[in-house]
Amino acid sequence: MRESWERVRVKTRRKIWGPAILSTIRYHPEKTASVLEATLDPLPPSYAVRDVLAFVTKRLRRDAAATARERDQQAFQMLRLANKIIGMFPVWLLPVIEDAIGMLADALPVKHANQLYSSLTMRCPMLRRGTKLHFASKLARLAEYKPKALEILHELADQGMNLNCRASASIVTTLLKSFSEDGEKEGQEPRFSPPRALESLVKRGFSPNIITVTAFLDSLCEQGEVSEALRLGLVVVENGVELDRRAWLHLFRGAKSSVDVANVVKAFEVARVADAPEVDVLNQGLHSIFCFADSESRERMRHAPWVQPLFVPMLEVYALRFDLEPLQQWLPDSLPLLLTPTEEAGRARTWDFHQTVLPAVGEFFFSTEGPRVPPNATTIAVMLRAYIKSIDDPYKLLSFYQFFKSRLEEQEEKHIAARTLVETNGTLIHDGFILAIAGHRLLSRHAVQIFGDMLKGNVAAARGGETEGGQEEGQSAAGTAHPAPSAFTLTVLLRTLLINREQFLARQIIEILDELDIEPKLEMWNTLLKGYALQQDVQEAVQLLHGMEATGLQPDASTFRAFALLHQQGRALRMMERMIERSRRTMPASELQALRDLGGDVPPKTRPVTADMLPPPAAASR
Repeated sequence: MRESWERVRVKTRRKIWGPAILSTIRYHPEKTASVLEATLDPLPPSYAVRDVLAFVTKRLRRDAAATARERDQQAFQMLRLANKIIGMFPVWLLPVIEDAIGMLADALPVKHANQLYSSLTMRCPMLRRGTKLHFASKLARLAEYKPKALEILHELADQGMNLNCRASASIVTTLLKSFSEDGEKEGQEPRFSPPRALESLVKRGFSPNIITVTAFLDSLCEQGEVSEALRLGLVVVENGVELDRRAWLHLFRGAKSSVDVANVVKAFEVARVADAPEVDVLNQGLHSIFCFADSESRERMRHAPWVQPLFVPMLEVYALRFDLEPLQQWLPDSLPLLLTPTEEAGRARTWDFHQTVLPAVGEFFFSTEGPRVPPNATTIAVMLRAYIKSIDDPYKLLSFYQFFKSRLEEQEEKHIAARTLVETNGTLIHDGFILAIAGHRLLSRHAVQIFGDMLKGNVAAARGGETEGGQEEGQSAAGTAHPAPSAFTLTVLLRTLLINREQFLARQIIEILDELDIEPKLEMWNTLLKGYALQQDVQEAVQLLHGMEATGLQPDASTFRAFALLHQQGRALRMMERMIERSRRTMPASELQALRDLGGDVPPKTRPVTADMLPPPAAASR
């Protein structure tokens, strides 16, 4: 296209450029970016280029490409077009198109937006405030680029901008939100520190609001500074700032993940001072017992199934403040009978959580005054998960699932509590059944049956598409009792099948996803790759990597760790190179030309795994 354009006289090019672009926008809008890139010599009017850039940016936001590769190709093409425009336009004309480039940065992946910002600042160091805010907002979303976003905010504040305005305050909240970096080594200082970032912004006049405080406390918990987060949360409340529900829930989540009773007690204190809803706080207490017991059951030297006598101790605490009747309808055992002391209970093995978190939560339940309160759907879900985790007999586990299924479907017909239970908790209970079954090698096929129950009537939800009710992942479709399987459900199921050497069933699950047009997420690919690598199935592992590369997904640290489990990595790389070469030879000419138009055979984010990407052999053998 560029060669054809250059064969036309310059005077004619200037004359026909406008009609050519308008015709492309009208009849072939998907080719607008390609036509603009090919017709930039001589330079069109800057205001016209700005309008065309705004048009293709809107299309980039609106169009949902079929695969990750197509989305990446579109982003790569737009980045190349923007870089070409920035390089060709005189510096004094760049402010005309600057706002359009800022809007384009919002539509691009963060990595491409960072490259675009570098190109733009090299040519035009003095950018407008709005353009810098566009880039800061985008870069603040990913941990790797948060330092650059903070640097932009520092520049704006030093130039006199009020950091408390709506736009900049929103960016600060995004900047302080929790994140995790795969590349951080243990003991290594993180590249971005939320406390230091907030301190530097406060020195420049920023006044934190409750949303910013919530994001900051969450980041501290994510980085393991739970005690400090709880201390600051208590200070904030005592100084008259009212913590919202999200804030104290983040603190409770951090306390539970720390597996430290002192932090749980502090979280109760923060919730009490913050005047949090009583039932919600009681639910967090019950879930703290569950988390501590689950962590203890998975300690080293203890193997699956991870079963422990968890339900009865939790039931004793539950009965201090909650009614038994709403829970009884979901369980086959008599709850009053379970609460009756027996000699066997006295001889049962003592677990650490019996002496740590259980007394602390029980004391809090006992200290709250008033009549018993009805449990909500979250309370029921926590207790059901504890009951599932306490079953050591595999046949009793299957029997309880059939009981739960019948109650769920029976109550669904009457529109009673089942709908609320599923809508509130999504796949949590069903995932609990699958996780419990994962510990029993002979029950793998029953896990597939649970997946089938979840899939019935929920195909649209499983695809992740929108339905009339705006259905989300893990919610059930209208008229179905079971929730739609989530990405976590699929990952757990595939891991269960591969651990139990049920490769045939795992392949069937993948085929079902393909038939339903469900695009597997990176976590599922990594789970499958790890399963094949543990079995040293080089052929399947290579085919899986080739399939992942074909979808355009970028390998992450988990992908490389899974690949490192293969003993014959050299053979795997040679097999993959041969498969890629065969694919290129058989690729249609139109696709090859499209790749060449993008500037290479393989766009940057879709390059296959090569030897230089892998950990050294010593690390792999460890």
